[in-house]
Amino acid sequence: MTYISVLRLVAGWFPARRYPVMVTLTSVVGMAGNVVATVPLTIMLADLGWGPTFAIAGGLSLAYALLLIRPAGPAPYREAENSTGPMGGRRVLQEVKHAWRLPAGRLGFWIHLSTMAGPTVFAVLWGYPYLTQGLGYAPGFASSMLLFLVIGGLCGNLILGPVLSRRPQIRAGSRWSWPRCVCSGGSR
Repeated sequence: MTYISVLRLVAGWFPARRYPVMVTLTSVVGMAGNVVATVPLTIMLADLGWGPTFAIAGGLSLAYALLLIRPAGPAPYREAENSTGPMGGRRVLQEVKHAWRLPAGRLGFWIHLSTMAGPTVFAVLWGYPYLTQGLGYAPGFASSMLLFLVIGGLCGNLILGPVLSRRPQIRAGSRWSWPRCVCSGGSR
């Protein structure tokens, strides 16, 4: 949820041509935080155990959330939004239906589902136990293998963001490269 909110802020605060680079930087900072956070998390898990470690992590997350409670100022690159208050269930459903009708919205959904779900589930849930207990790898080696997933994503983002920013025509889903017959049932 945080990443999606940041992407929305980026879309409003930076021109469209800078969006891919800013998304890349956002992703890189998140991934770097993932790597950096493993050291204190590992130390706390070894010294304090699971319960206190996650209580501390939850408390820090809550404190950080309180810092971010103030609303952002008006974004210079977004049209003035109408402030009708929180959206209800019907309006959310309408917005989801509208987003699903857009070819780029569907493409983004399917790309993220197909390319991120497997590695994320493996890394977060089953990777370490599978590598250590299932395959018998040493804990250090298993941790290093999972770290390569994060570093690979980090390097990929550092390469793809600037390239897509300079050449939007190669981006899947753009009107220049996406086949007309796929976008909206054969017509555009």
